[in-house]
Amino acid sequence: HRVLQKNEVDYHLFTAGKYKRTVTPFTEVTDEGKQKLQDDITAIHEAFKRLIKEGRPDVDIEEIATGEYWLASQAKEKGLVDEIMTSDDYLGSKLDDCEVIEITTETEQNRIEKLIEGGASLFRQWTSSRIPGAGEELEDVRQRFR
Repeated sequence: HRVLQKNEVDYHLFTAGKYKRTVTPFTEVTDEGKQKLQDDITAIHEAFKRLIKEGRPDVDIEEIATGEYWLASQAKEKGLVDEIMTSDDYLGSKLDDCEVIEITTETEQNRIEKLIEGGASLFRQWTSSRIPGAGEELEDVRQRFR
């Protein structure tokens, strides 16, 4: 924030609530703001540790709650994951145990494309009946723009 002040740049921050933005690079950092941010970080860290301990009671929480991050293979070695797989693999593995319902939606673009294709089909039929070979040329042109 001092660089902004030095260069006479005004910064306006609009928030709702006293603690919406306690520490930002654009405002003065107060002791109260720092303490609030640290309290929030500590509360989140403690909640994380409780969640891991509940779900993975055999994991050494002090070993893994250091703020580090690991590759999937390292997380598996530490007992944080059971298997390494993609989300597609996971979902695929659950298909045998579940009833799968496919839901599709039709976008506005699809409706417009269908309308255009319907119009093109009618035009092709109309021109084909009057000009031999006209329908094939229209089909070729249409395919170029897909």
